[in-house]
Amino acid sequence: AEAETHQLPKKLIAISDIEGNFNGFSSFLKSNKVIDNNYNWIYGDGHLVLVGDFVDRGDNVTQVLWLIYKLEQQAKVNNGKVHFILGNHEIMNFQGKWSYNNRKYPKVAQEVSGLKAWDKATQFLYSKNTELGRWLKTKNVIEKVGDYIFVHAGLSPEILEFELSLSEINEINSENWDYDLYNNPTDDNIANFLIGRKGPIWYRGLAIDYKYYDKINEAELERILTYYKSNKIVIGHTVVNDISTDFDGRVIKIDLKHGKTKNSGKTKGLLIEKGVEYKVDDLGNKEKI
Repeated sequence: AEAETHQLPKKLIAISDIEGNFNGFSSFLKSNKVIDNNYNWIYGDGHLVLVGDFVDRGDNVTQVLWLIYKLEQQAKVNNGKVHFILGNHEIMNFQGKWSYNNRKYPKVAQEVSGLKAWDKATQFLYSKNTELGRWLKTKNVIEKVGDYIFVHAGLSPEILEFELSLSEINEINSENWDYDLYNNPTDDNIANFLIGRKGPIWYRGLAIDYKYYDKINEAELERILTYYKSNKIVIGHTVVNDISTDFDGRVIKIDLKHGKTKNSGKTKGLLIEKGVEYKVDDLGNKEKI
């Protein structure tokens, strides 16, 4: 399993919710000198943080995943790091939920698994029976880099009731993410919470009022950050118009509608360089937040 805590490097780029969009993703990495024209890592000892939902919806899910798989190994050789934080869509595929897939993927899953049912075949494709499945299941749902927490959706103030460490959050998730506890909870209240609507892969309360709860307030956010000894939290999952901050910069929101073509100027992410935060795009533009 991956480590949950890391020192903040001199340079770090984060992006979320690519959803099988290889054109936007690859052009973003090229324009920000993470990879070269041959898709090889050139970011040295920098870190690339992928904040969940890199599967589903798009036409090039496997291309996106295999690129990340390769870059992870190349980064390590150069003392860099790729962090793949799992989102709700990765975990939905662990559970065999195929409805957001391009229909070619359940078909491929049938061929690979030999199973006729799309849900069982999809679950097989994202299980430890395949290399991509085995690899994805080594990943975390939350990590801390320096004073920044990276999590796909967010942290509800109710999580503090369970007094969980980051490692416990990741461990309990990994033990239960194959089960649809969102819709079919068991008698394990902690697992139900972590996989459910207020867990780190689903909770939207750091960004908006949602149908199940109100947006978090400053005091609640402060308690979360204090408990996890962090200053800021970076989230995806809830779409915003641009890379933006809330709560005096303590919440950084990076999920937006990325461009579907290369170098559209619409695919954007977060750069933290020498402790300063910037928004960057797939044209190479860089603007301090």
